[in-house]
Amino acid sequence: MIKQALKSALGISLGVTIGMVMIPRIMDPNLNKIYPPIFVQAVVQFVASYIVAFLIFLILDYFKLKKQK
Repeated sequence: MIKQALKSALGISLGVTIGMVMIPRIMDPNLNKIYPPIFVQAVVQFVASYIVAFLIFLILDYFKLKKQK
């Protein structure tokens, strides 16, 4: 259950990280002056989105198991 949640959360968090880091910088190049460095922002976004996605998948798996019983 935990391994599956960890694997599922990885793909979601990578997608969120790419979207949250790259899209604003492409839309408005002036944001590069006021946003934190791209590496710092990418690490923070990845960690935050990975934790949230992992918890969501873990809760969903818990409810699936509870429903089966």
